[in-house]
Amino acid sequence: MLRCVFVIVLCFLAVQGAELFKNPGFDNGGKDWDNWGKRNGLHVEAAEGGGVRLWADGPGLHQGLAQSIALTPGKKYRYSCTFSAKLAPEAKLSVLSVYSGASKWNKTYRSLAGNQEEDTHTMEFSVPSTLQGNVLLRPLILFGACDVHLKQASLEEIGAGVEEKKKEVSKMPVVVPVVHPKMTIDLSGEEPQNIRAHIAEKPLPLPEGASVTRKDGAFVINYNFTTEKHDAVMFDIVKELPSAAKVSMEIECSNPGHRLFFVLVDANGESHLVQKPLELTFQKKKLVYTLALVKEVPYSIYDSIWGGDKNQHLDLPLRSITIGIDDVPDTATGKGTVTIRNLKIGNWK
Repeated sequence: MLRCVFVIVLCFLAVQGAELFKNPGFDNGGKDWDNWGKRNGLHVEAAEGGGVRLWADGPGLHQGLAQSIALTPGKKYRYSCTFSAKLAPEAKLSVLSVYSGASKWNKTYRSLAGNQEEDTHTMEFSVPSTLQGNVLLRPLILFGACDVHLKQASLEEIGAGVEEKKKEVSKMPVVVPVVHPKMTIDLSGEEPQNIRAHIAEKPLPLPEGASVTRKDGAFVINYNFTTEKHDAVMFDIVKELPSAAKVSMEIECSNPGHRLFFVLVDANGESHLVQKPLELTFQKKKLVYTLALVKEVPYSIYDSIWGGDKNQHLDLPLRSITIGIDDVPDTATGKGTVTIRNLKIGNWK
């Protein structure tokens, strides 16, 4: 009888401490892990010294590697990952993401900016008793230009969980819609300011041959991408803008390729990257481009928002708008000119 009990206890401990991730060391270039950022420009390759290298260039959400796992409701888990990272100034990492769409349940351990020395990050969490379906676990989620060495990830059950108290509806964040007044503001007479570049993912002065000027009501952007890492040239239009739902313009590209991106700096100094950059796959075009953010909730891990009052909400009027060109693909080099004429911003039918 005692032998049976001893065997049962050993089996329980073995299950409780078992590694739940397949391939926790990311061998063979991350075999058994799904690349959720494949369509978002996330590159995955085997890394020297073990693990994988995750890298992406340019702004926006690039996602990360993921596994979908059946967790036990009411149990407690320990979740960790070991990595080092080089991040562009506007980039960030969400570390240790847990997400269940069916149960509307998610957790993220922390958000990091700036270069990161190798370290192991660990969190413990309890699974709600109401959990339905599998849970998506992403050790890292990449935003902006990042170069990450992800060495290992681990997930194990460690015992009985503690049920979290549900938040009262009255304490939930208040959703404040962004209302863009109906108006059209002509920006073609504004002077470009704060002209700058990113060279090999670092903010630096403009390289030789690069410039931004205003000529005959047009913004003339001469770029010179010199490295096989993320390069960009950008400038600001500093002007109070009461409305910024969309822009209209005429664009002419000497060499079709690369992309145009926008950053909206709101009334409280918070920067909001417009999620979908404009692919410059044409030589000449007149168009209207939507700037208004899709989400109006105060915060989402999918938003690229930084600085200012950090309320995760676009507060009008804008202080300024940043316009930039960055290289696509990241390895592209060479010179070219993008000319923007009749630039207008506001909200109209």
